Amino acid sequence: MWKTILLTTALWYIIDALFIGINLLTPVLLQSKPQCGDSVNITECSCQENVNCTTLENDDYLKIAWTLTAEFPGVIIVSIINGFIGRKLTMATTLASTMAGLLLLFICVSEVVTTLFLFLIRGFLLGAYMAVYTYSAEVYPTRVRGVAQSIGGFAARIGGAVTPFIAQVLFCESHYLAIGTYAGLALAAAIAALLLPIETKGKATKD
Repeated sequence: MWKTILLTTALWYIIDALFIGINLLTPVLLQSKPQCGDSVNITECSCQENVNCTTLENDDYLKIAWTLTAEFPGVIIVSIINGFIGRKLTMATTLASTMAGLLLLFICVSEVVTTLFLFLIRGFLLGAYMAVYTYSAEVYPTRVRGVAQSIGGFAARIGGAVTPFIAQVLFCESHYLAIGTYAGLALAAAIAALLLPIETKGKATKD
């Protein structure tokens, strides 16, 4: 049981950190518009006017809104595959796909393609969020389910509080390092999902 608690808590923490981190990175990537191979200095962008950044335009807001629509297909796809491949593999697959999407951000591509990558990442992350929520509700006995879910939610809030240090502070030093950190977290979470000792697919919840 302790292994399950530790792994699910880690999953809640990482998935929320990734989800909020991508929300923070999306407008920053559009605003800073880094050139290929360049590092983005958001500190200068924040402290000095018109240095290394541009004002978001109407087209940028449309791109951000477009990435938000990834949540709809993400919900539908995960709802379907959850019943076929199980909760553990669903989490591992969506998190591994998130890692792949983050690594694609290293490639020098157009802004439209970058927006597409962010769209896919958001969809995969929402799928992972749904899967860990479902798994946590199913794996614990009724007498401790509420407490376990609360611990997971608490860990998620901590992840959400810590992630700005990666998405904004570390990003100032190197956008490669910040995105690489998120990719590493996604990989760690995918491994954690595979290491979960119990698969809840097709099993009745415990009393």
